[in-house]
Amino acid sequence: HGFTPLEITNSGGKKKCRGKTLCGRKSLTGFTLLEVLVYVAILALIATAAVRLVLAVSINASEVRSERKIIANGELAMETLVREVRQASDLDAALSVFGTSPGTLALITVSTPEGLTVVTRKFSMSASRLSRQDGSSAAEFITSPDVTITNLTFWQGATTTSKLITIKLTLEAGQGQFKESKTFYGSAVLRSGY
Repeated sequence: HGFTPLEITNSGGKKKCRGKTLCGRKSLTGFTLLEVLVYVAILALIATAAVRLVLAVSINASEVRSERKIIANGELAMETLVREVRQASDLDAALSVFGTSPGTLALITVSTPEGLTVVTRKFSMSASRLSRQDGSSAAEFITSPDVTITNLTFWQGATTTSKLITIKLTLEAGQGQFKESKTFYGSAVLRSGY
């Protein structure tokens, strides 16, 4: 007859207990209160770090999205304004508003690059967006609705031979603490000054 590794008999035939058993009873398993508290504290630290990481990534993604919107709209608006000033034959000073925001720029130009119809093309701020209007036709927006113009200022610099238009455009996107803002500057000489 054999014996199990956890049992050893002594000279009296009684079993001696060995290992983590209570002589004939099941072994004790489980965690002490101290072990549970340590595990909970470690899990809480890991969970806190994970939440902070997710929040940081979310904040960064929101800032990047807002900045991309601003840059795309700002570049489009400035390219459009500078190109239109360069192609214009003259300036309508009576309809233009210089040196203050929101400013208005009225240019005398042709309706299309190929066309011969002369129109007064007006650039202004409408519903916090940059708009372009030819004569009495309906205005069309240049900037998107998810970007707001906070400053649109035009300045006129003139010499005896040329007219220089300088533009300042400030755009804003995002909400609350994720709000981003950027200012764009540009200038161009009217075609009549070449």
